Amino acid sequence: IRDVSGKPVGVICINRDITERKRMEDALRKSEAEYRLLVENANEAIVVICEDTLCYANPKTTEHTGYSKEELMSIPFINLIHPDDKETVLKNHARRLEGEPFPEGYSVRFIAKDGTTKWAETNAELVSWGDKPAVLVFATDVTERKKAEESLRKSEAEYRLLVETANEAVAVVCDGVICFVNRKATEMAGYSKDELTLKPF
Repeated sequence: IRDVSGKPVGVICINRDITERKRMEDALRKSEAEYRLLVENANEAIVVICEDTLCYANPKTTEHTGYSKEELMSIPFINLIHPDDKETVLKNHARRLEGEPFPEGYSVRFIAKDGTTKWAETNAELVSWGDKPAVLVFATDVTERKKAEESLRKSEAEYRLLVETANEAVAVVCDGVICFVNRKATEMAGYSKDELTLKPF
């Protein structure tokens, strides 16, 4: 406060109690730190897609793809997707951003930095990131499972071929009822597969 000549003669102080605000800020910082710890140490890839590029990628994403965080955030995310899956991924991404119904989770192939094709099971949610719509994606690497499934399919096909072309009759009986016969069994018995299957042995 100054007098008429401009000389300071006093001071007015206004104090506001901001204890509650500080407590909330501290709680928010603690909560953010806890969530960051969970996300950074998650066993699945977690990314946030803003428009057409990644604006966040956790360490597991860099491990799965072989790209650094900086590399991941400098290329369009669709460049990581296998050519045969790009159309599906782009359609689902657009539908998410528009708020339309879309598959919550599905399997998709992606190309790692070294050129290898890998499989991921993905789940995605529409979120707000920096006040803009974005897509939060959780991806689990299922490459080994897919390889095992493919080996099993191949093995089944090979054994089926052997059984169907065998020169001996092959039949499987379950609880006294025929549940499978090969071609040779139908020839020897003189019945069709339909006539033999589900009949008492």
